[in-house]
Amino acid sequence: MGESIHVGQYLSKLIESKKLKRSEITQMMGVQYSAFYGYENRPSLQFSIMIRLCNAMKYNIFLDIANRFPAEYEHDKNLTSSQDNLLAQLQEENKKLKWENDLLKEMIVKKG
Repeated sequence: MGESIHVGQYLSKLIESKKLKRSEITQMMGVQYSAFYGYENRPSLQFSIMIRLCNAMKYNIFLDIANRFPAEYEHDKNLTSSQDNLLAQLQEENKKLKWENDLLKEMIVKKG
């Protein structure tokens, strides 16, 4: 995973793919268009700017970046997302349903 992310290029592609308007983003962030244009040309941005971008675009840039890393990388397990919680719940439910299915199959075999 030695690849780096050019944040400005990522930001430009995100804006295009989501059909966002730069003028609305700059207004929400309270920055001049020229400053925003500068963001799109930078390979990296300060964390605080990234947070403001997320809020202005209502998009979690950090999750996109995090998903580029292998799942086995360590992270704070207490900071799980709602999707993580839902996935765990569905996995548990699936486990229970498989057990019930196996039990029903066994009962049918014994009865038949």
